Amino acid sequence: MKFHYYPETDSLYIELTERNSVDSKEASPGVVLDYDADGGLVGIDIDHASSITDVSGLESAENNGGPAPSVRIGSTTPDVPHRAIRILKSIFGRSVAR
Repeated sequence: MKFHYYPETDSLYIELTERNSVDSKEASPGVVLDYDADGGLVGIDIDHASSITDVSGLESAENNGGPAPSVRIGSTTPDVPHRAIRILKSIFGRSVAR
């Protein structure tokens, strides 16, 4: 799982898998779910992310002209999984299992 934050549009993309998206559906205003060819959820796109969760750590990641800043979940850095859980809880407002 990866979190990609795009400060220029204030959008957060939660990449659940590296499978390609072939269909998208708006789940609620500003939240779009992306699905693969088999109907599996592959990603979640959230508009106005900074009004929902703390994106400061994602904003400060260096881009250096490459892909959008991201945080990989499951990293060997101890705080990364905990940060992912905090982000998901703040977005979805309920318990998130580890």
